[in-house]
Amino acid sequence: PGLLVGRISSTGVCSEITGRNAATPRATASIFKLWILGGVGRAIAQGAVSSNDLVPMVASEIAPGGTINSEPLNTVFSVRDLARLMIGISDNTATDLMHQLLGRSFLNQVIVDYGVALPDLLTPLLGISEQFHLFTSFNLPTAQTYVNVTQALQNQFLPNQTEPPGPNT
Repeated sequence: PGLLVGRISSTGVCSEITGRNAATPRATASIFKLWILGGVGRAIAQGAVSSNDLVPMVASEIAPGGTINSEPLNTVFSVRDLARLMIGISDNTATDLMHQLLGRSFLNQVIVDYGVALPDLLTPLLGISEQFHLFTSFNLPTAQTYVNVTQALQNQFLPNQTEPPGPNT
């Protein structure tokens, strides 16, 4: 595992206080939900989305670990409730519904605009179901090829190989 404890100065410079393997890139796991939540906040601030907007449950966004997976298709959830579910109890389907609502291009730009030092490590930002499909629908060499190619090639791979992925439960 890796760990970095740092302090960000008023000028935006991060100074390491302590760390272990801090410079080694790691998988983000559910922490990537913070990027999606940041995107939701930006979309609300820009007026593109309202916290009261309703988002229907669609089969293509059902992901493992979604507590709302048993709800009937087309059940609607407010953006506010989906945000609470994805962060409060780490609901994966709520996260994928938000990912779908905002779109990959918008979320990728959020990561760049937030000043991430190496945005290409996080983008293209996959939904959870897409991540599971990448690791379960392809043999290991194909999945590793995806991880090790350029972002441009990853963006070609996604629509050609994984979209629409369909539910992955």
